[in-house]
Amino acid sequence: MPTTRTIPPEMQRQLDEVIRLCLDSVTIAEKCGSAPLHGEAEQWARLLNLCRDCADTCTCGARLCCHGSDFLFQTTAVCAEVCEACAQECEKMAPHAGGEIASLLRKCAETVRRCGDSCRRIARLQGDGHAWTDLPGKKETGKGGFTSV
Repeated sequence: MPTTRTIPPEMQRQLDEVIRLCLDSVTIAEKCGSAPLHGEAEQWARLLNLCRDCADTCTCGARLCCHGSDFLFQTTAVCAEVCEACAQECEKMAPHAGGEIASLLRKCAETVRRCGDSCRRIARLQGDGHAWTDLPGKKETGKGGFTSV
């Protein structure tokens, strides 16, 4: 039987923000990862791979935030790193794309960077010595999901 975790409203607000930003990032990173890019394939390979990695990592991050995984802090730390790498590559390649693709790359960089910043804030909670068992107002009733207070 799934257990529930009660978490404080502020933490729930932060998790809800991460979920929303991760899902926004999945959408735009998938668009970038499948955009019709012109030029040599090698030129775009890193960008395409990072966009796909970002979409996959953000999907995982959102899902783990939804059910309050025990691996939430580690996953959001990885998500923050991948989002930043994707944002940097999108910014680097935008001038080489031109037109609508350049605009898409700039929008992707902006979106995934916001996601990465939000994920980083959650990941830092563990670095500050927090864990699910010591969040203020959190009440664990077993393993599994959580509910907000």
